[in-house]
Amino acid sequence: MQLFIMISGLLAKDNIGSLKMLMDVVIRRFKQLLIPFILITIIWGFIVSEPTMIFTTIFHSGNGYWFLWDLFWICGFFSVACYFSSKFKISQIATFLVVFVFIRLIKELSGGYFDAERIFTLYFVYVLGYLINKYKVLTQITESKYRLFAIFCIIISFILTSFLWSLSPDNCPLYPISLSSIVNTLPFRVLVSLLGCFSILLIFFINDRRNLILNSVGTCSLGLYVVHMRVLDVFCNINSFSI
Repeated sequence: MQLFIMISGLLAKDNIGSLKMLMDVVIRRFKQLLIPFILITIIWGFIVSEPTMIFTTIFHSGNGYWFLWDLFWICGFFSVACYFSSKFKISQIATFLVVFVFIRLIKELSGGYFDAERIFTLYFVYVLGYLINKYKVLTQITESKYRLFAIFCIIISFILTSFLWSLSPDNCPLYPISLSSIVNTLPFRVLVSLLGCFSILLIFFINDRRNLILNSVGTCSLGLYVVHMRVLDVFCNINSFSI
């Protein structure tokens, strides 16, 4: 999911110079993300004969199609940051950080509602994807004379951190207990996911300098996420019925 969010940020547009343009972006994202989220949640709630699930899913987002809900707010916060940056001629980094602090405040005050904690984490991933594209990070790495060494280090770092994540005192007698206090923290897990996303983006970029593949993935992946969840639900229900 972090890869999906990072690709969305990688393809994000920041040309929001007026309030009208900001409202156009918010309305478009509302139609693309929030309306499908609400409609699918309502329809599925009645299909599984659990209407109470509708209220829980919509107002305590984090279940079901949470990524539609989260991406709407992430895109909205990002667009607001770009608007204020353009309006008041201040650094985008500064507005991104202000919005980041604002989301953090919402997270602390929401009491677990609205999936604020996950939005807080994924907003950082989205902005990081945007900055990678804006500052041509992938281009600089792949065109550097040390590109093979840099790519090797990034991919090896991902493999090693993933390996550490998969270990536990139960399956590795030599695993130091003190290490689990680091491996099980959110920052470490975010680091692993970011290294994985960056490794995949590098592989894509080496073979796709014009980002044609990434644009296609960014366009169709949201629909794939929506469809595959219901397909899995159907197979799980069939399997439990047969048992």
